[in-house]
This record gives sequence, C-alpha cells and structure tokens, in this order.
Amino acid sequence: MRGPIVFGSLAFTIATVGYSLPGYGASDGALREQVSTIFTQRCAVCHGPAGVRKYAEAKGKFDYVLDLDRLATSGKLVSPGDPQASKLFTLVARDKMPYGADTFAEDPVPAEEKAVIEAWITSLSQPQGNQRALLSNQFILDTIAADLATLPGPRQRQARYLTLTHFYNAGEPEDRLEVYRQGVAKLLNSLTWQSLPVIPKAIDPQGTILRVFLDELGWSSDLWTEIATFDLNELNNLNTAAYNVNPDDARALAYGKATPAAGPLPRRRGFLRRPDPDQAPYTFLKADWFAFVASRPPLYHDILNLPYTLNGIEKILDVDRRANIKEARVVRAGVVESGVGLNNRMVERHDAKWGAYWLSYDFGEDLEEQDLLRNPLGPYGFARSFRFDGGEVIFNLPNGFQAYLLATDEGFRIDKAPTNIVQDATHPTDSTIINGASCFSCHANGMNEVKDEVRAFAQTAGTFTPKQLTQIEALYPPDEVFQPLITADRDRFLDALRSAEIDPSLRDPQGNEPITALIRRFERPLDINLAAAEFGLDTQTFADRLAQTQNNDLKDVAARLKQANLPRNQFLAAFADIRKAAVTQVAQIPTPVQIAALVSEKEGPATSKAQADSAKLADARRGPLEIRSVDENTSWLVQLASGQKLEASQSAGDKLKQQYDELIGKLAFYIEEAKLDKGTFYRVQFGPLQNQGEAAALCEQLESADQDCLVVKPQT
Repeated sequence: MRGPIVFGSLAFTIATVGYSLPGYGASDGALREQVSTIFTQRCAVCHGPAGVRKYAEAKGKFDYVLDLDRLATSGKLVSPGDPQASKLFTLVARDKMPYGADTFAEDPVPAEEKAVIEAWITSLSQPQGNQRALLSNQFILDTIAADLATLPGPRQRQARYLTLTHFYNAGEPEDRLEVYRQGVAKLLNSLTWQSLPVIPKAIDPQGTILRVFLDELGWSSDLWTEIATFDLNELNNLNTAAYNVNPDDARALAYGKATPAAGPLPRRRGFLRRPDPDQAPYTFLKADWFAFVASRPPLYHDILNLPYTLNGIEKILDVDRRANIKEARVVRAGVVESGVGLNNRMVERHDAKWGAYWLSYDFGEDLEEQDLLRNPLGPYGFARSFRFDGGEVIFNLPNGFQAYLLATDEGFRIDKAPTNIVQDATHPTDSTIINGASCFSCHANGMNEVKDEVRAFAQTAGTFTPKQLTQIEALYPPDEVFQPLITADRDRFLDALRSAEIDPSLRDPQGNEPITALIRRFERPLDINLAAAEFGLDTQTFADRLAQTQNNDLKDVAARLKQANLPRNQFLAAFADIRKAAVTQVAQIPTPVQIAALVSEKEGPATSKAQADSAKLADARRGPLEIRSVDENTSWLVQLASGQKLEASQSAGDKLKQQYDELIGKLAFYIEEAKLDKGTFYRVQFGPLQNQGEAAALCEQLESADQDCLVVKPQT
C-alpha cells in the first residue's frame, strides 16, 4: 500500500499576513490570495458562481469554489488543518481535477500550486471550543472492567471491545463518530457466517467503547488473538500471483505489485492489554486499526475462512457454475467500459444458497478473443468464446451482507488486482484493488447498476450464426429481466444493513461509506491532537513531554505532528519511543473491589450488593463464608458438591473455586445448610446468577469439564 500523498516544503516564501476565518484559527492572507488566484484560473469555470462559470449548472452542484470561507466551514470538501482528509485536495493531488476536455486533468495543476492548496488547508486550524473532558486510558479499562462485572461468567469470556475513544479525545465531531460506529457494525457483519445481525453495544455514555461477543460472530478466542497480534509488515507481502499464467507474456503483469509503505510497520493493537491469556476479555483494539487490518488479506480471508479456489466457494454456496452456463441458468451483462475495468467487462449472476453469486470476467485488453462484443460466449466450450484474465466475486453471506473474492482465470484466490486490468477509482492515493477493503468502498449499497451492451450488438451485427445468437440471447437477457435481479440483490443487502441498525445513506464528509471512512481515517497522516489521543493524553501534556526528549528522531516526529502531516507508518514505527517519552503512568486493571465500586456508581446501590460481595470474595480467594438455610436462597445458583461435614464442604468449595477460577472465580461462594431425614448436609453453591438460563449454561460448561453441577432455583 502506498502511503498518503505528502508534498515537500513550499518552493517559495509565503508572506505572513494575519487573517482569521470565523471560528477558525489564523490563515495566512498572502496564502489565501494565492489560493484564490489558483481556484479562479483553474476551477471557477465549472465551480464558480453564475456569471463566472462557463456552464448554466455548476458541475456536481458545487458553485462556491471562490468562497474560501464557505469552503473552509462547510465540512464537505475541506477538512480544516488536514489536507489528506480534504476531498478537494486529494482530487487535485491525484490529477483528477480539474477536468479537461472530457478527460481527467488535461492540464494538471503544477506541483507548486498543489503545495499552495495543501498549505492553505493546513493553515486552517480546527474549530475552537472543544470542551470535552479527556477520556483517559484508565477510563477505558475501568469502563470495560465494570461492564464485564455486569455479565455472567460465560458471557464475560465471549466479550471483546473496540474503541473509538482516541477520536473522541481528538475532537472528532459526533456525526463523524457515528459514521465510525456504524463502520464497526458493518464490518463485523461482513466478517461472519452467522445468520443473525450483530449489533455492537456502546458501554460508555460517550459511545466510544463498543462491546461485541465472539460467539455471536462465530469467532473463536484464537481468531481474536490472531487479529490482535497481527503484524502489519505482512501487508507488504500480499499474494502477487499473475492473472495470466505465462510470466514471459508481455501482457502478463504481476497481480498487484504495489509500492510497499516506507519504513517498518510494527505490531499495533490496543497498547493497554493483559498479557495473561486467562484475562483476555480485557483486550481491546482500536477500531480504526481493526478495520484496516481485518478488511484486507490475509486477515479478511482468515476471518471468513475463504477457500483458495472458486470451486471451493461455489461448493459452499451450492453453485455449479459450469452447468449453469451450459444450461443458460445464469444472467449476464457485458460492457465496453466500466467504472472498474480498464477494458471491456462482463458480469454474471447465479442463484446461490443465501441469495446471489456474482462473478466478473475481466480482460487485460480488448483485442481478438478478448473483445467481448465479438466473442461473448464462453468460457466453456462455445464457439466465439472469450479469453479472460481473472475476475471478482460477490456473494451473500447468511445474514444478507456481502463477501468478496478475487481470482485468476484458473480460479485461484488472490489478494489484489493488477492495475492494468482493474482499478479502484475511490481511493485517494492507491488505485490497486485489494480484496475486501476496495470492495466495501465500491459496493457501499450492494450491487451497482450495469446495462448490457452485448445483446443489442449481437442482434444488429449480423456476424453470428442463428445458433450463436440464440445462445447469446439466452445468456444476456433484456434489460427488463436483468435489472429486477440487480434491484432485488441490492434490496437484500440494504435490508441486511437496516437489520443491523446501519443507515445505508450514512457517509463521512468525503462521501465514504462507514467501513471505508474508518479505514481512510487510519491511513491518513496524524496531527498532534490525534497522536496525543492515541496515548490517552491531552494535547498540551503530550507536546510538553515530547519537547523534553533528547531523541532527535522524536524531535522530528514532534515537528511533523505539529504540521499535521506525520504518515501513519512513521507514527507506528516510532510508537514505542513516543510512548516511552510521553506516557509516565500506565493505566491499571482495577481490582474486584474497585470494579464493585464502579458498578455501584454506574447502576446504583440496588444492583451492587451482590457484585460487591462477590468482589470481596474474589480478592481474598475465599472471604467470610455465608452459611444459610434452604429457604434463605433468593437467587439462581449452581451447586457443585455436598457433604455432612462443614469443614470438608468449605475446603471443597475453596478447591473448586481455584480449579474452575475462569468459570466461577468471580461468583460468591455459599454454604447452604440442608436438614434432611438422613442428617444435615452442607451444600457447596456459587452465585448469584441472573436467571435459569445463565445457571444452566454455567452447569453445561462445568459438566463438560467432568464436574457435577446442579441448578438451584430461588426459594422466594
């Protein structure tokens, strides 16, 4: 993956003339004048006001390019202080604007003018007046600990957390945070074979810590560990299998040789975590890092356990592609130009187990047997059969969301696509299509519209035999047959989004759908506000501590952070050194007694007594033991042993609590005295549990470990 575009220092001197935008920090007056000149000369013809622009209607309904105040405050095209987050700058930087005569950037903006635009956007400080109180790392751990304390034992072991707290602390507006929350939900539901929607729950009032249960995703704790310990260096080694088999063929470019990101990319996860695997539920991951690594190979493939071949995924989906094509049980649409393929392209739909299975046929050129209009049949045993170079697959998961696969012409799974065949037009800096991540962006609302050109050509060309024309008409149906299928598949996806409480229309200011917004946020350079927030510190404290460093490399890092242009990979490479210099006090996992107090504060005294009792017992392994009669039990419990000697029952309870600490370590230990005809028995019981189902689930886990267990119901 290429790093974000960052231009060097300006090649000319910019005079310092004070200028202030309403609600924003000072902007250099001379710089503002130069930007205005650039926009007047290069942009106003399409996006200026009436009387200035060339067209009656402004292109893209954007007619205020000369109104710099509006540009800076609208939040649509310019992100003050952050050029990389500004759509206006990224389009110009990639030579996508201004348009020429029906082509991209016929007259590209010179590098020095790009630098002026970048400097102007950087000079616009973020709006003042962020009154949010800092949510510290200790707050994160305390909140997670208190949440776990409210969950029954089996659910505690399934709970995991994704955080957006650093964005909150960095001053991201609430509407942007909501995009990120929904990005988390959308990605999680795109990474599961479960049939029910997964809805992450915010456990803090600010909505920055999201809880999800592994079993609801069908994930194991080992899979979570694989994600949490993923090494970003692996992303520089994505599968580069060629589309075409013959490596000596001039047309056979390697499948996706992208420029590696500069510098090492060390492991990156929530840096507050318990190394003890028995306490893994405290593990949390920053949501943007999770979105970045889980949305692309190898983790995207690993999480979904995607087969290595098209035959493998088709077997799972009950699709017999060869038979379907032969018997015309598919629908196709072919186009000469598409928004993804650089040459002609054909898409093909099959009915599948949970909805649809779509496959594209992509071509390295459009000559001879790769000219789809002249050779629309195939790829199996037809005359006038095309030769394709690879394809992309879209299929429905059981919950209605979509999953994706890239494959060679021989049907082998690969990681990314060659840019001479297909390109991602939505990424601001890298046009390489990466499986998963690029697909989420392109298919934000499911299947895209496509209108077939093959059928009409074949019917008017006069070069096909009657048999061939019949075959073509069977495979390439008329628009009134094809379009309802596209619509139905899109509606299935949109319904799935809504079932997971995701707004299909939600976008960030750059127009990115939620998963892509979260990924792009991770990819962008950092400013000092976000860097401080990554460590749970306020900006001033963070800056002061970095200023004291004697490490020259860190001084360079601090300078770039102040300029809001430290690339993410450089931040990650310096992460350990920054932490050593800036973090003087490490947040601590709260003790059970502290957790009880947190729960009491959160939920009130009515629900906290049992938690406090349980916490005190857990602190001392076995605290003061409560002996009570049968009729005193007011809650659901589990009973693990019984004996006629009190001391023996106490000892048995202590040993059981230690042996099954993971299951019952946080529950209170009770001795129930039962006077029966056979004598007095002292029953070893643990609880309280919320209901019968929770107690039964706990017994099931204990019995699987060969421990006898009975569910005890409340007597009153």
